[in-house]
Amino acid sequence: MAEGDLQVPAYDKDGKIVSLYAIAPADGDLAFPAYDRDGKLVALKLTEVTEGELAIPLFDRDAAIVAATISGPFDPGNWEQVAARPAAQNHIWLAVYNGGIYGGSGNNGRLYFWNGAAWVQKAAQLTTGQVRGLVVFNNSLYGVTSAGSLYLWNDVNAWVEKAPSTGATFNAVVIYGGSLYAAGADGELYVWNDVDTLVSVAPQVGAASVDCLAVYNGALYAGTDTGLLLQWNGVNAWVSKAPAFGTENDIRSLAVYHGKIYGGTGPTAKLYEWNDVNAWVEKAPRLHIQDYLQSLYVYNDHLYGSTFNNGMLFRWNDINAWELMAPQLGGEITVRTLIDIGGRLYGGTALNAKLYRWVPG
Repeated sequence: MAEGDLQVPAYDKDGKIVSLYAIAPADGDLAFPAYDRDGKLVALKLTEVTEGELAIPLFDRDAAIVAATISGPFDPGNWEQVAARPAAQNHIWLAVYNGGIYGGSGNNGRLYFWNGAAWVQKAAQLTTGQVRGLVVFNNSLYGVTSAGSLYLWNDVNAWVEKAPSTGATFNAVVIYGGSLYAAGADGELYVWNDVDTLVSVAPQVGAASVDCLAVYNGALYAGTDTGLLLQWNGVNAWVSKAPAFGTENDIRSLAVYHGKIYGGTGPTAKLYEWNDVNAWVEKAPRLHIQDYLQSLYVYNDHLYGSTFNNGMLFRWNDINAWELMAPQLGGEITVRTLIDIGGRLYGGTALNAKLYRWVPG
């Protein structure tokens, strides 16, 4: 058999190889074997493809190839901008509330509503701090801030303070067990007393800051800027459930997907899966030189991640790799949060607090 030839086996009805056919396709051709109903090779269909194309064989009822359809290279899709920067704001955190998209802004702590074409201001600047997360609780919209305070939107035109500053920059807020919890730079866990105070219910672990929170299997978990996975004991302390793994020293985002909890890492934007006992397991390496997985989000039964340093959108292949679903758009360096509404996936950006929508390929 000459160099470059393909050797194609032919089988009898018992699955035994009865002969080998050597063929010499031209450069770029694909050879598809066609078999009769007894499993014998009866023909070879040669199909010419160009670089980047996919050739898919079509079979008749006797399992013979009758054609090969040609498709172009995989088109993952793109971001499209659906709201421009509002009033010199830099960052935007998203939430779905009363059937609409709302955004809380960094650097001024304003609240915006997307009207389908642009951001419309719904609450003026906060008295303390920037918005660092939005959450819907008891049919109202709340925001946590960089000053460690809690605000309620009055559903008309203003923020109303519901708990004064704890002195900590909040990075995450979540609803768990019918209460509102927040955590951030001081590594403590706070619960709102439903009246006027955020109460600390877990002290810091070492020097770790909490970057994200998630509810998994009836418990509250946190990812830290030291690469830890923490679980709240439900009373007064964090319990370490996984140490930092490899060179990743930050769990920037958490998500629950197909009955497992996953962490999006930094500084090389890998995907980790917790083994449900005591360790992280790597499930996807770095892609396109991104640094952090800012947000992990489950959409249409797939796990997506948005990135820092180019604002890309990734999708996990459910095995061992990220797939690029949207490249960077404009000069936005990150997509801070992902949400979905009306069957579409949206992202809130920085450094210009824009609203993006993913357009599948």
